[in-house]
Amino acid sequence: MSPTPLQRYVTVVPVYKSRPSQAELLSLLQLRVLEVQNVTLVCPEGLDIGYYLELWAELQVQRFSPEHFASVQSYNNLVLQTAFYQPFANHYEYLLIYQLDAFLLSNQILQFCDQGFDYYGAPWKSGFPEYRFAFNHWPIKINAKRFHVGNGGLSLRKIASSLDLLQRKANHISKTFFMEDAFFGYWGAIDPHFHACSTLTAAKFSLEMDPQYWIEKTGRLPMGFHGFEVWHQDFYNPLLQESYTKLFETYPQH
Repeated sequence: MSPTPLQRYVTVVPVYKSRPSQAELLSLLQLRVLEVQNVTLVCPEGLDIGYYLELWAELQVQRFSPEHFASVQSYNNLVLQTAFYQPFANHYEYLLIYQLDAFLLSNQILQFCDQGFDYYGAPWKSGFPEYRFAFNHWPIKINAKRFHVGNGGLSLRKIASSLDLLQRKANHISKTFFMEDAFFGYWGAIDPHFHACSTLTAAKFSLEMDPQYWIEKTGRLPMGFHGFEVWHQDFYNPLLQESYTKLFETYPQH
């Protein structure tokens, strides 16, 4: 019997509380409006997700041990484990991580899958010459090459390639000291078997920092953005409000 063909992508939405904020709720509903495929809550074992299922009965669920949702660092460590990807590996080609502080303006996910890169995430304008990241235990420097792609809060990664990279680098210092998006961005810039997209492709996929700069480079809005409650609110809020108006019209009860 031939194996079942892989579906193109799964959309993973990490949640750790039983009821989302209003902004998180709207971010989730936007996936429904845009007909994003295979939306799956990744959540702790034992978490009551009844509210989410009342909101969207077709949501799928993948649970992990609660210890992985105790902090930013513990979630980060989960995404650096092969166990995070293995439940999806036999069913999907790509995994889209969509944290609820992200927002999609359009659904171009299949088009990015078609480009074939192993990792997509919002670009970092300056890159990192010494790899100093907010949550590192201490600064490390592996080589002098900067890398520029990209933020993990809204990111698309090829599952088979991600599993292969994590297995090959299981004991490498980068896995211990990088946050997960920096880990994938670093190896995506230098590894011969794992390729991050270019910065301009990344800017068309997602933005976080320096949105005006990247839009001037690409001449278009990105598919989505991340960290809108923290970064560049003057830029992101008008985009959000336009989408929020449509969402309130579609889902007036929420």
